[in-house]
Amino acid sequence: MRYELYTFTHGGTIWRFTSHGRDITHEDKTYKHVRGLKRSGITDKDINKAEITVTLPQPYSLDGLEDLFLKRIFYQGVYLTIQELEDDVTLVLFKGRVVKPSFDEDYNTIELTCSTAET
Repeated sequence: MRYELYTFTHGGTIWRFTSHGRDITHEDKTYKHVRGLKRSGITDKDINKAEITVTLPQPYSLDGLEDLFLKRIFYQGVYLTIQELEDDVTLVLFKGRVVKPSFDEDYNTIELTCSTAET
């Protein structure tokens, strides 16, 4: 079966999540199940830039990741790597940084627009 693994980093802090129906341990790292975690397709803007939107539910315990966006303290940059895991083999699908968080109070979600381009 295929699963996606999401790794967010900010400075020396790392958060690991999966959209799989339960927590997953892969290469001695645990990825926490987040119900409602989803992403858009990867959009190629040009040869040097691709974008993706990751949607995280709120309120939900994201181990403090949500505080970076709620309190607007993500100045050092929050980086995201999305990997696909199948039969214990991983493939990197996306690697970039969060360029714009937005909140949808009607759906209780945080949407993170991520880009591969450096600014």
